[in-house]
Amino acid sequence: MTIMKRLLLSFLVFNISLSVYAQWFNEPIITLDTARICVMYQLTYIDDTLHIDFKRQEKQILIAGYESSSYQSFNHHKFVTTGRQKVQEGKMVEWLQSGISSEDFVYHFKYRIYKQQTNGTIVTTDHVFSVGSFKYEENKNCFNWVITLETDTINGYFSQKAICDFGGRQWEAWFTPEIPYSEGPYKFCGLPGLILRITDKKGHYDFNMISIEIPPSSTMVEYYDNDNYIFTTKKEFFKAYDDNNRNMTNVVLETGGDATVAQRASRYAASQNNPLELDRK
Repeated sequence: MTIMKRLLLSFLVFNISLSVYAQWFNEPIITLDTARICVMYQLTYIDDTLHIDFKRQEKQILIAGYESSSYQSFNHHKFVTTGRQKVQEGKMVEWLQSGISSEDFVYHFKYRIYKQQTNGTIVTTDHVFSVGSFKYEENKNCFNWVITLETDTINGYFSQKAICDFGGRQWEAWFTPEIPYSEGPYKFCGLPGLILRITDKKGHYDFNMISIEIPPSSTMVEYYDNDNYIFTTKKEFFKAYDDNNRNMTNVVLETGGDATVAQRASRYAASQNNPLELDRK
């Protein structure tokens, strides 16, 4: 984790009131489905094109059921799950003061992505610092997949290659019909089998399956509800995100940060110049 991210994390941890954390960890949960499979992916990515040789990594988890699935950073999932448990145990204050800055809970991507077979939608919730939590929907048929005749063995599974254009990038995916789930990492779905690996043509974003598990029968696909979601479009969400990054110095100062933290936060925000979705429509 970068020094900048450590500074921001410390600033956030000690300047957000405990009542806000308690409210966050007590968000209502809606059960969407019974989980049938849990897939862990390693995302390797380049978020700064001025430092093309510096690659970051983050583990992310897909929890898929019969008709619905959820996808998010694994540490994000673990952070919220642990926080809810600490609230129930009455140990939230102690936990926040002693363990929240641990590497075990650091994550970069704040999105949660829900795919629903019944209505054919992809629902994304995400957060913009100091602005709020957003929610927007897309059609699951937004991927113009072309399945090729090329085959290979990926992580021990017979796999077939498919290509598509999405978010302003060209993608190459390897899916396996041996695992008949029309699912994959991030928003990707719609192929006749689980996507084991998908990479954009430039190699800036690479999702690679690292484990597959059959979860306990008590595991559910869960949707974290929030009455305060700002329901919008993808275009408007990314506009809010980009505007916030461009104004990060003032944002940090207005939320109680000092000039040093604000300047470093601004430099870090400016370095985030290579998002996964270049086309924000």
